[in-house]
Amino acid sequence: MKLSTKAKKALELLQNWEDDYNIYNFDKLQQIQGFQNPELADCCYLMNADEDIKEIINTQFYEIATTGEGGTYALWNYPELQGEPPVVFFGGDGHYSMVAPSLEAFAGLLTMNLFLFPEVDNNTTPVWQKWRKWHPDLEEIKEDYGFESVEKAEEELLKKIQELKTIVESHFELKTFEDYMLDMNQHKNFRDWYEYVEENNKDTKGKIGENYKTKTPLTKSGANIDLKDFIDLIDLPITDPKVMKTIEDIGIKLPEKLPKKEYVIEDYEDELDLKIIFEQKENQKELSFSMIATWKVCKCIYPFGITREDGYEQLVEKIGKPAKYEWKYNRGKTRVWKLTNKNANEYIIGIDLGKNLKGISAFTIESFDSFDAESYIELE
Repeated sequence: MKLSTKAKKALELLQNWEDDYNIYNFDKLQQIQGFQNPELADCCYLMNADEDIKEIINTQFYEIATTGEGGTYALWNYPELQGEPPVVFFGGDGHYSMVAPSLEAFAGLLTMNLFLFPEVDNNTTPVWQKWRKWHPDLEEIKEDYGFESVEKAEEELLKKIQELKTIVESHFELKTFEDYMLDMNQHKNFRDWYEYVEENNKDTKGKIGENYKTKTPLTKSGANIDLKDFIDLIDLPITDPKVMKTIEDIGIKLPEKLPKKEYVIEDYEDELDLKIIFEQKENQKELSFSMIATWKVCKCIYPFGITREDGYEQLVEKIGKPAKYEWKYNRGKTRVWKLTNKNANEYIIGIDLGKNLKGISAFTIESFDSFDAESYIELE
């Protein structure tokens, strides 16, 4: 594959960096075992499609790195490509995602205080995520390299990343995280393309954009968020005056042009621990309010007189009935109530509880239409 001058330089920097500093083995951050010059590879071997079509589409992917666990990073040289090819990921467990709009961007993103999590299931969860005071591998780094503390391990990790940043920005003009993510929308939608091939057993042009869903980042706020205000917004259109006023009251200004299918408002910096989702449902032309989720840090007022210290028995008393569902995957600490608001729209309240089912760590209000009941056990 013929690379542009910029792409060659970006790949050369990453190859040299790994050889000289061994950052990927040091911090276990990206789980990348080695960068190589682009080579055609069988990236689509896990795709559910006939071998003849996989043989054809494999000619679009040039492997540049592996994870050592069956995962592959590749450049996607799709037929309609104009400009630099994006970097995509094929996981050994079947996950797939676009991780950067170009090799230059990939190098730039590696210089940020982020960890790479490409095994996502949708386009709303960033593949690049900031750790929250605690990097997922710091304890392992401390043990592997004999640091006296986790804080020292983090100090060394950040020092390595800063060294890489100095090298990369001496060759390229670095962009912001948000700009790199939005640049991915200049490419064909990787996830939709992959799903189309599996469903139709043929390649397609697909559509350009939506590799990364537009989000509105939140910043520090002293506002107390009254969650009862959101209950009656369930399934109302985003343009409804009540929805717009409630969103504006917590300091969020909606953009004039909204994306299709889904719009997410999320706290990038984990200052508020808050997420709000609008979704476009079948047979609807516009987005409607679907979910608000809050975590322990979020300053909020719970509905029904619920307090953060309440246990399950108090919740049953205040909500007026026992929970209908229990989440399968966290040892029964999540309880879910199915309720109806004054607009006759069904919704759920999901509450994550602490030890012995006491104390609230997460609180969700969500449209029942969006609720993934298969992940839950129905209680008697």
